[in-house]
Amino acid sequence: MRKISNRLSPKLFLILTLCFLCGGLNELQAQLNVVPSTSCPSCDGSATFNSSLSSDVYWVDSQGGILQTESGVTSSVLNGLCPGAYALIEVNSNDSIVQWFSIQSLLTPLPDAVQADMCEGEDPEPLEVLLGALPAGTWLDPSGTTFDGNYDPDFMDSGFYTYSVDEGGCPVSTGVMVTEWVPANAGLGTTYLICETYSQFFLTDFMSGNPDYGGTWYNSIFQEVTGFYNPATMESELFTYIIDSVPGCPAEVSTMYVIENHLLDPGDDTEIQVCPNALPFNMTSVLNGNPNLGGNWYDDSFDPIAGIFDPVNMPPGEYTYLVPGDSPCPSLQSSLTVTFTQGIDAGSDGAVEVCSNSPILNLQDVLNGTPTDGGVWTNSSGQVVDGSFNPSIDAEDTFTYTVSAVGCQPLSAEVEVVLEVLLEAGPNQNLTVCENNLAIDLNDWLSGQSDGGGVWTNISNQVISSDVTLQVGTTTYYYYNQTGDVCPNDVAQYGMTGVAMPPSGEPVDMALCESDAPVELTEFLPDQGAFDASFTDSDGNAASTAFDPGSSTPDAFTWTIYSGNVCPDVQIPVSVSLEYLAFEDLVLDIELCSSEESVVLDLAFDELAGLNGIWYDSNFDVVDPVMTIGDLGDTTLNLLYLVDNGSVCPPSLANAGITVVEQVDLGENQWLDLCFNAGTIDLNDVLNGNYSNGVWYFQGVETSPQFNTGTNAPGVYTYEVPASGPCAPVSAEVLVDVDSGIPVFAGVDTAFCVSSSPVALGGAAAPGYSYTWTGSEYLSSQSVANPVFVYTGAEDSFVNQQIVVTADNGICQITDTVQIEVWPLPQIDLGPDLALCQNEILDMDLTGQATDFNWMPTSWFADPSASAQSLQLVNSGEVAVTAWNEYGCQSDDQMHVEVLPLPDAAFSADPIEGCAPLSVQLFNTSENDSPEVSYVWIFEDGSIIEEFDPSFVFTEEGLHDVTLIATSANGCVNTLEAQSYIEVHPSPWAFWESDLSDQTVLDPIVYFTNHSLGATGYLWDFGFGITSYEEDPIIEFPETPGVSYPVCLTAINEFGCIDTLCREVFIAGEMWIYAPNAFTPDEDGINDVFLPVLRGFDPDFYTFSIYSRWGQLVFQTHDPQMPWVGEFRGGNHYVQNDVYIWKIEAKDAYTADFREFTGHVSIVR
Repeated sequence: MRKISNRLSPKLFLILTLCFLCGGLNELQAQLNVVPSTSCPSCDGSATFNSSLSSDVYWVDSQGGILQTESGVTSSVLNGLCPGAYALIEVNSNDSIVQWFSIQSLLTPLPDAVQADMCEGEDPEPLEVLLGALPAGTWLDPSGTTFDGNYDPDFMDSGFYTYSVDEGGCPVSTGVMVTEWVPANAGLGTTYLICETYSQFFLTDFMSGNPDYGGTWYNSIFQEVTGFYNPATMESELFTYIIDSVPGCPAEVSTMYVIENHLLDPGDDTEIQVCPNALPFNMTSVLNGNPNLGGNWYDDSFDPIAGIFDPVNMPPGEYTYLVPGDSPCPSLQSSLTVTFTQGIDAGSDGAVEVCSNSPILNLQDVLNGTPTDGGVWTNSSGQVVDGSFNPSIDAEDTFTYTVSAVGCQPLSAEVEVVLEVLLEAGPNQNLTVCENNLAIDLNDWLSGQSDGGGVWTNISNQVISSDVTLQVGTTTYYYYNQTGDVCPNDVAQYGMTGVAMPPSGEPVDMALCESDAPVELTEFLPDQGAFDASFTDSDGNAASTAFDPGSSTPDAFTWTIYSGNVCPDVQIPVSVSLEYLAFEDLVLDIELCSSEESVVLDLAFDELAGLNGIWYDSNFDVVDPVMTIGDLGDTTLNLLYLVDNGSVCPPSLANAGITVVEQVDLGENQWLDLCFNAGTIDLNDVLNGNYSNGVWYFQGVETSPQFNTGTNAPGVYTYEVPASGPCAPVSAEVLVDVDSGIPVFAGVDTAFCVSSSPVALGGAAAPGYSYTWTGSEYLSSQSVANPVFVYTGAEDSFVNQQIVVTADNGICQITDTVQIEVWPLPQIDLGPDLALCQNEILDMDLTGQATDFNWMPTSWFADPSASAQSLQLVNSGEVAVTAWNEYGCQSDDQMHVEVLPLPDAAFSADPIEGCAPLSVQLFNTSENDSPEVSYVWIFEDGSIIEEFDPSFVFTEEGLHDVTLIATSANGCVNTLEAQSYIEVHPSPWAFWESDLSDQTVLDPIVYFTNHSLGATGYLWDFGFGITSYEEDPIIEFPETPGVSYPVCLTAINEFGCIDTLCREVFIAGEMWIYAPNAFTPDEDGINDVFLPVLRGFDPDFYTFSIYSRWGQLVFQTHDPQMPWVGEFRGGNHYVQNDVYIWKIEAKDAYTADFREFTGHVSIVR
């Protein structure tokens, strides 16, 4: 279970909670790319998310504020991010997942934000360990309160913990998203007592301490199991329950010991006969089954008896054998019924013959005489049978009946059973045949169950031949099968029914015109009568018998009449074909241009091609198919066209309309003068009319009406209007002339350093033209043909200007441009003069400030042309540099450097070798004239000591470095590092286990297992004066209950290093009980009370109870010294002689376990 802080925004808190419920905050599987911010205040960082799945995306800051949301996207971008920690939440169809990330500041880089799991109840943990090394800053909890950076799960909650660093007044942050988990509950150690009759159960359901589900169960050899215990297949065992699924929390472990007790078998209920003068016998030995010994026998009054039956002194009747069960298994009982007999009789041999369909036979009924009941039947193989014979499944045999009784000689007699098999006539049947096959052989119709050899009879019981001729209708016949001596005849009745065939007819073949009326095809087919019928097409699909020539498809159809009985179906073919009109209801229209002379009507209409029809006017007078267009006028002429089809279809008639269309007129050609830079002119505006459906052409190629003086050639442009209906296209021309103007030159593109000379622009002026310059404030004049460019700006500025000149003669305006770049000087700065310690590195980096360098004096530098230099100066001096930038512009700078001496650093140590942990004294032997030198010692574990001669303890084995740093008053530092100076030998690791954590006084022998590592010798001390040098000793402890002994194991290795582990071995007392099974409360001073003896229990937790055999409470006390004297609930009434159940519940004196003991006790007065 997670603990989630609600200090986030409500919406984000809901989203994160859903993420937890969906399976946790998983690492994002999509790609997340982060761009840092230039600095803290610039806030120009960004993050980009890409995924292969469509997702809902939430961008949030570290305080839970939602910055941006998008639904159903595969990518998302968040810009304008300040340095700090952020989270991306992706919710898709597979999962809900979160990733924390940081936007870094390039000026103050911090570790990326991380996510961490913490466990409730664990020790505090410094969050800095999760992030790594951090510069000086401040920790803030989710509420914004400062704290020391240690996360304490007992007092803090899940949330984002921020680490903030100041960057010039602007906070830069990272942090840790803490998810705190509640540790799992694995329950308490439990002992569970069960009986083998229990149903399968789940161990967790019966464990104490209300454990969490979802853990893993292991058996006693630590194999993983399902956690279900099935008494039918498993035995007593110790199980271990482990929950190791809570992130950040250690595994929780508990155990459960299942003790399975088994039912005792009292045997089966048994009835026996005892003959006169029989000797006494053991009653348990005559019980059927496999009874367990050790039970108690009771007579019919449930008084206890010895279990030996003496026919002379004991009466016949029912006796009970009771086997007490181990708790919680119940006690079980069986009965022995004893009957006295004066003698036994097996009867005399008998024999019987039976049919295979006879009822079950009682074999004892076949014996002669008066056999005694209760004997045993066996077959000829000696197998015991139940004394009955089932003729349908048993085989004939000779059976033996044996009668025995206790104290009598067994007697036997035999029964012979002869079996006759019944022949089968088969089942009754009703059969049907078609009227075209009425001559049949009845034997062909017998079922597979019929035996052969029988005879046929008619309904008058007359024997007939099996060859018969049937009539339409039903006739009954009988088939008889005769058998032997004891089996009856078998007969089967056959009802034979003849049925009629459906009607038949001739095939149908017809031709129709497409304009004919619909036809019902069944009028040409035989009547189906009472039979079902179907009409199908050539593909076997159902078709309509109503055929419509205008919409139906001709086909070869089939008319099927179904018999509905054993007769075959009748099928009649129906073929339908169609003939078609030349055309139907045809209306034609045509347009003719006024510029044409005549038209041939037969050729003017494509629909009438090749039909050879006749033309008529509206008065139905014949018309010549060749007509003059000028005679038609401007109205539509309507004509008729008739075609005789010459088939089953009627003639076809078409209506034709003829219309004359006028030709288009574009007017006169045009002339157009333009300047070369006039731009674009629409030629459509030049024509007399505007015909939008025309097209412009130049030199035969289609062109745009937009004429551009800079790109289009002058000349003749033609406008053509396409054909309009039947009329041909028309055209008009526009002649275009273009004035070429004069050349204008602004100058050559120029680039130069700030310190360079002025630049001359333009050239000689053309007559009749004026000049105008724009684009720069550094020109000597704006209105002459040749001005001068003089730069007067800052020396570190880069200037790029485009300058435009325009020449105008009143007709054409002509322009040109020139590009001017002014390059800055490199800005280099070595800084002020400075002082350095001897051997200290002087780093001078002008990278990015220029491209080429020359450092002086050149003898000081390995590469005087490098942009960055590192010097280790011995003497003081001057450093100078000359730099050029990428434009070739030059600058100079210089600096004076003063060199200071280093202090001395030296030391020794004692000892320099030993066992872990090793304490070492360090001696500072440095020789310095100045008392103002300070010293610092640094060790591998990060420890720092500022004493002069310190001591230090090395805990880790191996070779260790020691470093001494001496610092003078002027800040110069000298470091002496002694590598692998101290050697620490490893210590062994002592660890042991015993076979059981607790022993008892009944078995105080303990087996010790030594798990120590890295040791060559051992010494055991067992806490009672006994020691051992064995590796795995076996020790018998004193038989004193309730004592813990401190057992210590000391391990030593080849270096003489030692380690000791001491643990307690507890010798517990053993709880045991003794209870008699009877007592005699008759006040004779002997065995007058009943009080079980119990040892090893806590007298403050004790309950002693007595119950009757019906579960009624008879007596109860919490006093371990109070016995039961036979009274009923403490009164003056005493119970009768009977068997009672006693129960004691008590707590172990040395553990927290409770035990329950039960048994039976008899009162005998």
